[in-house]
Amino acid sequence: MFSKRMGIGIALAALAAIGVIASVAAAGTSGTRAGKLTTVRMGLALIPPKMTFIGFYVARDQGFFKKNGIDAKLMGEGDGVKSLRGAAAGAFDMAGTSADDVIAAAAQGGGITSIWGYAMPLDTAIVADKSVKTAADLKGKKIAITDPGGFSDVQVRAVLAQAHVNANDTQIISMPDRSAFLPAIVSGRIDAAPFHADDGFAAQEQDKNLHVIAAVYKSLPYWWYGSLAVTNKYKAANRATIAKVLKAMIQADRWIYSHKAQTIAIGVKETQESKAAVTKAYDFLKAAHEWTVNDGLEKGRVMTTMRYEHRLKQIPRVPTYNEVADLSIVNGVLKQLGRWKTGY
Repeated sequence: MFSKRMGIGIALAALAAIGVIASVAAAGTSGTRAGKLTTVRMGLALIPPKMTFIGFYVARDQGFFKKNGIDAKLMGEGDGVKSLRGAAAGAFDMAGTSADDVIAAAAQGGGITSIWGYAMPLDTAIVADKSVKTAADLKGKKIAITDPGGFSDVQVRAVLAQAHVNANDTQIISMPDRSAFLPAIVSGRIDAAPFHADDGFAAQEQDKNLHVIAAVYKSLPYWWYGSLAVTNKYKAANRATIAKVLKAMIQADRWIYSHKAQTIAIGVKETQESKAAVTKAYDFLKAAHEWTVNDGLEKGRVMTTMRYEHRLKQIPRVPTYNEVADLSIVNGVLKQLGRWKTGY
């Protein structure tokens, strides 16, 4: 089922992309004070953001960060690898990234830990033009990713493996960031790309011939997706600040589920997508319980994802749960807020 030729090259590409983790001694700050607020620099995947990340912007715009004593500086990056690299180098205090990047770091003992999962399941799908009918038709086609070894690359290779297509028989094209995917596929410069939910709806608004050929959220239903990560050095020095951030984020995510109109308005402003696309994405993600209302680091999901990546030869070994996730801070927050029963 899995191509042996995906192997070591991809794993090394992932590790090299975040190799600066080894120099984590330069990372982290204790935050600066602006009045009574502690400044926290948060590097987030994607410019502009997608609806799966909207909780960060809700927490800022609805005042949840401020109520908890945090002045959150939300700094968008082109993808999760860049966010994690920035945290490792000290440019950010926290990185909102995909779990794949944290897993790759842990597999090489990199000094990065996930403290919370901001999104539980995948919301991604492979969208293609009319020349591609099924995932098996991707052979010989041009497929967009961002950083080699990052989230979009892992998703594409997982779909190719499931379709029994050797990645070497396709043209995988690395683009600067995900915002380049939509214009590239609409103009015909690429044949397929992995899209988040709102991306997919927006793409089909622009070109009715675009269609989903692989619903990754269905084929990989137990994938661990979103991770809020910090360096171990930052975590050791800033546990109280991290607790305030997590409390604000959980409060914001819980708010999202009962405030559709306000969340959609923030989504339209931040994603720069149409109200129709954002509304469809909100409904889709709400039904999937996408936004995390508890810890977002379910052990079975985390371990399933790592074992699958190892089978795909994306990582050289399967890290332990404690190498990638630390529940100690978020558990304290949940004692204050109480756990929600969500039906995950």
